[in-house]
Amino acid sequence: MSTPDPTAELEQELRRLEEQRGADHPEVAACLCRLATIRHNLQQYAEAEGPYRRCLEIMEKELGSESPELAPHLNNLGLLFRDRGRWEDAQPYFERARRLQGGERAS
Repeated sequence: MSTPDPTAELEQELRRLEEQRGADHPEVAACLCRLATIRHNLQQYAEAEGPYRRCLEIMEKELGSESPELAPHLNNLGLLFRDRGRWEDAQPYFERARRLQGGERAS
């Protein structure tokens, strides 16, 4: 007996949302984040990166690149890279999230 894929339903939901709402809708971003988080928790790091990145792109378009609401999405990517041992890749995401949470503007 095979183990069910915990992401299969979310992938179906993602396709449905993309068709109904459009590829850049915030609900699509939320679904991508849930999908990436499950993959991340299952240590499917390579499979988690794309959805995390796409979620961040959608939310940057929706909120603007300086919105503090981007911080959790930036932290997700930072944590993913940290968990993969890619500290140098993780650092810019953590720093940007911290800057946005503190209300500082980019120079």
